[in-house]
Amino acid sequence: MTSTSPLSMSEVPALIKIAEEAVQESGRYLLEHLGRAQVQHRKAHKDDLLDVDLGSEKIILSLLQKKAPHIGILSEEAGVIGGQDQYWVID
Repeated sequence: MTSTSPLSMSEVPALIKIAEEAVQESGRYLLEHLGRAQVQHRKAHKDDLLDVDLGSEKIILSLLQKKAPHIGILSEEAGVIGGQDQYWVID
């Protein structure tokens, strides 16, 4: 694990903007694919993984890695990305 200093309060507004951008871009993708989702595989009873879930997550992960590479990611589908002390949590 890479040791980093804790986030300062001055960094929070920029990180919120990054998160908002990721959500908006992912939301546009989901709206474009509304009604056309395909089941990729069944994770559990009544818990299907859809192609749009993977596509949406890919958009979010890509943007977060590009704009905030110093923060790791804990993702529902991709698992742990990075070895930082701080993480985005994507579900």
